Amino acid sequence: MIHKQNYVCITCGRGFTRRTSGNRHNLNLHSGMSQIAESSLYYIGILQGKYPTPDPSTASKTRICNHLDLNHSSHLNTGGKFTFHDFFRDNTAHIDIVIEKYYDKLKPFLSQEEINKFVLDCIICPITSTYITNIDQFNEHIKMVDNIVGYIRIIGRTRR
Repeated sequence: MIHKQNYVCITCGRGFTRRTSGNRHNLNLHSGMSQIAESSLYYIGILQGKYPTPDPSTASKTRICNHLDLNHSSHLNTGGKFTFHDFFRDNTAHIDIVIEKYYDKLKPFLSQEEINKFVLDCIICPITSTYITNIDQFNEHIKMVDNIVGYIRIIGRTRR
C-alpha cells in the first residue's frame, strides 16, 4: 500500500504521512533547524523561491519527489541536456502566475486541500517531468487544464 506524503522537510525533501514524524525527523537529523511544510505548499514554495530545492546530501531516505531534483536522470533528454532545469528556470515567474490563477478560479468550488492537490497533479508534476520541456508544450498543457477547471466549475455550480 502506498501512503500519501502529506508533509515534507524543506531542507532535504523527505516526505512524511504525519507531521509528528516530520518534526521528529527535523529534531534528529537537522537539529530542529528545518521546517516541515504541507507537501502541496512545499512544491508551490519551491516554484515561488520561498523554499530551496532539496539538498539530497542531507536526506537520510528516499525523498518525496525525485523530479524536483534538478540533476535527476529523468530530466535528461536524448542529447544528455537537462531540459527541466532550463524550462523551470526560464519560466518560473510565468508558472507562478498560472498557479495563482488556478487558486483564484477554484477557490469558490474546492477546499484548499483539493486545490493544492489539483495544482500538484495538474501543473507541478507535469512541468517537473519530461512531459513538458518548453513553453509551447506548457501552454498546450494549460489549455487542457483550463478544460478540467471548466468542468469543475460547471459541476460546482450545478451542486449549489
